[in-house]
Amino acid sequence: GETASCGGSYTISQLDLDAGSVFNDAYAQTTFGATDTSVLSPPDSVTTPAAAAPALSVSKSVATLPVTSVGQVLTYTVLVENTGNQTLTNVSATDPLLAGFSCAAATLSCTGDYTVTQANVDAGSLSNTATANGVAPSGGGVSDSDTVVVAMPAAMPSISLVKTATPTPFGAVGTTLTYRFSVENTGNVTLSNITVTDVLDPGFACTIPDLAPGLTDTTCSLPVTVTQAMVDAGSQSNTASVRADDPSGTPVTDTSTISTPGPARLPSLEATKTVTPAPGLVGTVVPFALDVTNTGTVSLDTVVI
Repeated sequence: GETASCGGSYTISQLDLDAGSVFNDAYAQTTFGATDTSVLSPPDSVTTPAAAAPALSVSKSVATLPVTSVGQVLTYTVLVENTGNQTLTNVSATDPLLAGFSCAAATLSCTGDYTVTQANVDAGSLSNTATANGVAPSGGGVSDSDTVVVAMPAAMPSISLVKTATPTPFGAVGTTLTYRFSVENTGNVTLSNITVTDVLDPGFACTIPDLAPGLTDTTCSLPVTVTQAMVDAGSQSNTASVRADDPSGTPVTDTSTISTPGPARLPSLEATKTVTPAPGLVGTVVPFALDVTNTGTVSLDTVVI
């Protein structure tokens, strides 16, 4: 009827944690009598569960900052760490931003390069997420992700309009004077909904869908028929305007005014006088007719005969 109480210690290993529990089987044994008869107790066991906490942590960093222009290369580093208490298998990291990126090395510290695009600058920032996945000893999945947002250069929308005329000087009445418009994106973001207008023709509107920084569009032109008023004035002065939207919808504008000389102004009159024959009698009315013709290139007023 006596009881003996015995104890011992056991140090948990990583294998025990990975197994999820520790199984321990014990029994008692002694001898009895003069012949040392063996006495063996039935075994007794106890299973001690592990506080399993599989976990992954992924962190992402980027260099070199700040971003200053399109074409700059950013180097992303993805670091995956086992922050739990169980061994994980099939651990890998993915990053959709980085083409060809593969991270399944033993250390799970991987890098990849990304080249900044005009679309990134237009958006104002570049955001992307790296994700790590692994398998716990129980077969369950473990994952984590980290997002990095990189600021782009401040938007500086700007547009330039240059207007030229052909021919210079313009020709005679009825000929065509053509205005050509050169539209340049002088800012650092893409412009859209670009429209060129000209006060010389209220119905004129030439549209350009979009224009990237540094590019020039010369597709817009306006043909005008030379009028007598233009020749009389000796030149034609007018203003054209361009309007566009930056990626945030903010309008940008510019204007261009030119004065195109006309042909030489050559005023000239020709008078022709005729007489209708009449009898050569005293008192007979002799009808004279006087025709005046403008033989020059400009209009004349206050003509007195």
